[in-house]
Amino acid sequence: MSEEKLNRKVAVILGTDVVGYSKHIEADENLTLRTYEARESVLLALIEEYGGRVFNTGGDSVLAEFPSAVDALECATSFQTRMVEANKQPDSPMKMRFRLGINMGDVVKRGDNLLGDGVNIAARLEALSQPDGVSISKSVHDMVAQKTRHKFHDLGLQKVKENAFHAFDVIMPHTQKRQGADGTKKPLLMAALAAVAVIGAIFFYVFQEQGASKPGNQVISLNGSSADQTSENSPSAKTSANKMSAPTILVMPIDVIGQSEVEGIGKGVTESLIATLSKFVGVTVLSSSTSYHVAESGIAGMNLKTAFGIDHVVSGTVQYLGDAGRINLELVDLDDGTVSWSDKRDFTAESLFRVQDELSQLLLADLAINAVVGVNQGANWANSFNTIEDYMLFLNWRQEWRRLNRQGYFASEKLLKQLVKVIPQENSAWLYVLPAWQVFQKITLGLSIDKEADLKELKNLVERASETTDMEEPYILSAIVGFYFFGLQCDEAISKVTTAIQLGGSVDTLSGAARIYGVCGDYARAIEVSKQALIRVPHDAGWSITRNLVAYYYLNGQEDEVQALIGDNINAPDMHGEVLFYFAYASEKRGDLEKAQEYLDRAKQAGTSIKNFKRTFIIKSDSHEIMQSLERLGLDQTSF
Repeated sequence: MSEEKLNRKVAVILGTDVVGYSKHIEADENLTLRTYEARESVLLALIEEYGGRVFNTGGDSVLAEFPSAVDALECATSFQTRMVEANKQPDSPMKMRFRLGINMGDVVKRGDNLLGDGVNIAARLEALSQPDGVSISKSVHDMVAQKTRHKFHDLGLQKVKENAFHAFDVIMPHTQKRQGADGTKKPLLMAALAAVAVIGAIFFYVFQEQGASKPGNQVISLNGSSADQTSENSPSAKTSANKMSAPTILVMPIDVIGQSEVEGIGKGVTESLIATLSKFVGVTVLSSSTSYHVAESGIAGMNLKTAFGIDHVVSGTVQYLGDAGRINLELVDLDDGTVSWSDKRDFTAESLFRVQDELSQLLLADLAINAVVGVNQGANWANSFNTIEDYMLFLNWRQEWRRLNRQGYFASEKLLKQLVKVIPQENSAWLYVLPAWQVFQKITLGLSIDKEADLKELKNLVERASETTDMEEPYILSAIVGFYFFGLQCDEAISKVTTAIQLGGSVDTLSGAARIYGVCGDYARAIEVSKQALIRVPHDAGWSITRNLVAYYYLNGQEDEVQALIGDNINAPDMHGEVLFYFAYASEKRGDLEKAQEYLDRAKQAGTSIKNFKRTFIIKSDSHEIMQSLERLGLDQTSF
């Protein structure tokens, strides 16, 4: 059969979507449809006015093409300005908000429709956009920056699922600037972040544990065992290519070029890199013996991911010429084979160790953002730390805190004592936000000696943090803490998380918002914001977002979605026990008792607390069926 020639062209694509459409539909379907019809008529008229053409619609979304990037931008900003004004009107029966994204790229024309990456990235930009905002790709920015009155805010490189793109926010009077704008860049840290930032709000779900084992921060050998503690014959030493919640890093032996008498330098640099990367508890780093084994075996590229579950590979060279030299390093993402980071430094014999350490720290900073916390996760943190060491201290505190068990609490408490000493005064809200989360966890884990005194301290910290009104983190803090300890009602808590999302909407903020929606019974909304969070984070450390999304699907009667979400990852060695409880229940329900027992045994081995699992169900009757199923499998609810 002859191959059909694709009809390709370059087009400017505008994508639009309604914020919280499903929630509007559930609240009042008729009013939602009438409101959207009125708002859509404004959009369609503007698209026509600016020379655009609608080529696809879907419920609450519109895709249009334009012959001009400038016209597309003017159309988008005009529409958002009108929508903001419409929502301000006192007689407006429904406040309907939109997200817009614009991309210019290659598309395939099929009939009247357009397909391809050019359209996909426009959709990703729309999802990235703030409510009432417009986000554009670099290709659009380069076309319009000198031709319009608009100003733009650089969000840096974004990676969402299979798409990587450089994004900008259009600065508008009603939108927030999603990154520090005081211009006081810290040179070393900013170089490491490459205009992306560290992490935002810190907390992850109340009353939930990740088990006693410590995630990440391991140096392991090729067979998957601990280089120091696990024997090759132990069950945990089996090779597994299943996805882990913490990314696995392989540092290949660094090659030395130029002088054979200094070949030992290559091994030294290799081991130094492994040691530095292992300081971050959010990753699993393979041992140096594994590095040399892989180099000798000839295993390379995607085969590393397939065989051993390796996510990222660090490689490089040391070049010598006389008394001087150069170190070149690069980080490759095995998901798509792209080089996600590279750098080089010249050195002399006297400066070798300093340069080596500096490059290692830069690599670690980039790896932490692009492989663990996500580019958008810390949009308001670009200027928050003076050094990479301080930044890593913060990330390690967060990782330990998120274990949500006794071991994690005591480890994070120790780190917090160091962390509060290095937070700059201009970020003083964090001097209250972080200690507040620490006290909050102390109380929820039952570690308080004087609970009344701890509650008093917690209330004071929340009040001091809330004095800062232009950051998302204090709003999430006061919503969660207020709901659980100080009588905050659902409508007030939801108002606070809505403000937090408007102020930035980091992954942690979305996750916290999902928690509030969930405990307030709005499972559809909890699912929506959890999914938004999940697609923005490269690795869901500890399956934190995933396990809660599983709960919301179950509570919302969408059990089939649980299977679709988890898939083969149910076999991941570090899969969270709460997810395993659901799979045990589902297997028992369909009569596969052998598989059900296997899942239940794995949950027990993970040390998952059944008490914390039951707290997911605010309405106790919701847990009745699943708990009966687990009891039939032999679960003793009082044993763990």
